[in-house]
Amino acid sequence: MFSRKMATAAALIALLVLFAVIVSVSARRPAAAPAGVARIVLAAVSPLQEASFRVAFFFVSIWETYFDLVSAGRENVRLSRELAGTRAALFRARAAEGENRRFRALLSLGEDLPYTTLAARVVGEGPSQWFKSLVIDRGSRDGVLPGFPVVTPGGVVGRVLEVSGHYSLVVPIADPNHAVDGRIERTRARGVVAGSGEAGCRFLYVTRKEDIRVGDTVVTTGLDRLFPPGLPLGRVTHVSMMGESMFQEIAVTPWVDFDKVEEVVVIFSALALPSWGPS
Repeated sequence: MFSRKMATAAALIALLVLFAVIVSVSARRPAAAPAGVARIVLAAVSPLQEASFRVAFFFVSIWETYFDLVSAGRENVRLSRELAGTRAALFRARAAEGENRRFRALLSLGEDLPYTTLAARVVGEGPSQWFKSLVIDRGSRDGVLPGFPVVTPGGVVGRVLEVSGHYSLVVPIADPNHAVDGRIERTRARGVVAGSGEAGCRFLYVTRKEDIRVGDTVVTTGLDRLFPPGLPLGRVTHVSMMGESMFQEIAVTPWVDFDKVEEVVVIFSALALPSWGPS
């Protein structure tokens, strides 16, 4: 395949040959030819020379443009690959930074809790028969038992439901079988946060006299000796007085978004039981 240099050289050689032929033809006219004849020869040869130069430069220009486009295309491909590689490296760096930040928060949380703790990573979703369950990469061989609380730096996630040698099944506090002793952070009003499925949680057994408002934060009390006190459980999203009941109807949205949990801390609780739920 012709290179750019070869094409340019070929065009220049063709120009030189053509010019030599024209000059040779012009030189064969008699030296004493009349001026009129010279003018006729000049008028005849000059257009041919101009045309030949135009044609030659036209093809040279085409070759140069072609090779410029090819070179530009190759450069674009190279730059695109470098840009893709740079973006991929940036995304990996950001992901690593986020993961390191989360693990530092987990380690800090584990150091602050008055219990033995174990960091774990979410590695999958549980079987479909369980309500929004997650699988973590810690199990009975790590000392994890059913009933152990599971938290993040952002608040309470839920509890361990089942365990195998290296994995555990975790269900959220919104699970209908879940209940945690809690209180309103602002007023210290106490009740029980019980799961209600897709609707989130309910804050039960809070009397009508208590001041409960939408937006209040519900935290753990620590009185159940399972969760440490002060961990966020959820936010009050609805409050109503139903009929003649002595208790308020309170809806709570879990503080932790269960669908976005990636790493957790398992709390080793002496009171964890294989079966648990609200009484």
